Amino acid sequence: IENFIETADKDIDKLYSELKESLLSIEDKNLLQLTKRFIEDESLMNRFKKSPAAMFYHHAYVGGLLEHTLDIIKLGEKLIELHPKLDRDLMILGSFLHDIGKIEEFNVTTNIKQSRIGLLSGHIPLGQEILIVKINELDDFPDDLKHKLLHIISSHHGKREYGAVKEPMFPEAAAIYYLDELDSQIFQYIDLKENADTEDFHIWNKRFGQLY
Repeated sequence: IENFIETADKDIDKLYSELKESLLSIEDKNLLQLTKRFIEDESLMNRFKKSPAAMFYHHAYVGGLLEHTLDIIKLGEKLIELHPKLDRDLMILGSFLHDIGKIEEFNVTTNIKQSRIGLLSGHIPLGQEILIVKINELDDFPDDLKHKLLHIISSHHGKREYGAVKEPMFPEAAAIYYLDELDSQIFQYIDLKENADTEDFHIWNKRFGQLY
């Protein structure tokens, strides 16, 4: 497949090992129990490792979703150093889950394209469905945590005009939105600069306008 589709230039197995280490550092017993249900689902996690994060704009390659997700978790750790009142466990698991619906949204063959269900639903409701299935495998998972995780998924685009179902309503949800936006935008700026066919990088891009 790598003859047709770009693959992450980082070692995917190493990225996944780092992701698991972060996830298993969660201390809240309920969130850790839920986390383990995901990690133990080898089929789901193999799809997660190989999924792109987008069709075109950012991390649009095999392993892109994994790389993007780990970036957000690492950025979140830096943010927590500045704002220690943020719930680290909720930040880590919420970051992992925010785009998980993309494993259903995209099909990777000789190109990246949206699946039929991806076209009809999009990755936000698909991600919520995946989360609910895993929560239903557990006994007595707290409703408050369930609704917070669902809200992180529904609000991670930040504003309704950007595709959010709800705008962020608590600090961790707001943090994940801004970190997601930061990582995706900086990725695009760097990618455009590296691939600019000019010596001085004066280019115009339809999404960003004039760039230097």
